[in-house]
Amino acid sequence: MIVASDESDPAATRGGAVSVITPCYNSGKFLRDAVDSVRAITDTPYELIIVDDGSTDPETLAYLDELRSVGTMVLDQRNSGPASARNTGVRNSSGEFLLFLDSDNMVKPEFLVEALAAMRSNPEVGVVYARPEFFGIQEEEPRFEVLPFSVDRLLVGNFVDMCSVVRRRAWESVDGLDEDRRLQGREDWEFWIRVARAGWKFHLIDKELFHYRVRENSLTTAIDGENNAQIVDYVSAKNHDILFTRYKFYFRLYKKVQERPVMFCLKLLYSKYVRRSDYPFD
Repeated sequence: MIVASDESDPAATRGGAVSVITPCYNSGKFLRDAVDSVRAITDTPYELIIVDDGSTDPETLAYLDELRSVGTMVLDQRNSGPASARNTGVRNSSGEFLLFLDSDNMVKPEFLVEALAAMRSNPEVGVVYARPEFFGIQEEEPRFEVLPFSVDRLLVGNFVDMCSVVRRRAWESVDGLDEDRRLQGREDWEFWIRVARAGWKFHLIDKELFHYRVRENSLTTAIDGENNAQIVDYVSAKNHDILFTRYKFYFRLYKKVQERPVMFCLKLLYSKYVRRSDYPFD
């Protein structure tokens, strides 16, 4: 357990159940909001770890010094990307559970309460995620849509934000995030695929439990079509086994539909209206 020496900072002295890991790169303009949102947590033991990923901005560096002065753990590394910064934070943390909070976002206090309740009630749950409340630049459509978990949906594209609570054992079971810079901006997607491959369950809390800041120069926005194609190729090659397994499943399903279409339709209706499953083939 990490316990800071200066008790003037509540976020620094409450090491325990949850380690809040926040990577930071020249984001002092927003980092204060993220830290304040963590400090507002009063009913869940936590420790806050900021990982400075080679910041050069004077405002950011000044605020990091301020955090150090009150005992908050601030780790420094040369610029290596957000995946590396998150892994560095986890390796220096002590919590049984991990909350990955980006430096430009904010967490709502009740997120940890509800996430830990879900995880403690089911040890097979490795990831708890929730819906975001978007703010910042106004957009006609939400930046992304959060969906009930399905491995097949996940293979098509990511719908689980990095602002999620992860069981440490789940993170350890896949050796953390892939730090290859080719994945930057999509490292969370590849991480979730490996966590699912390892057999961990995902639990969606159908509430807005964190604030997601929409910015023009975010990494997600900056990824163009060519880079996205390269990322998909990388993720597909690395996770070819699960892609092949799901392909075989759907190929066999297609053959069954061809051979016995009436029986297939009956099973589909049973799944939808009796099992109440909106995705009957998981």
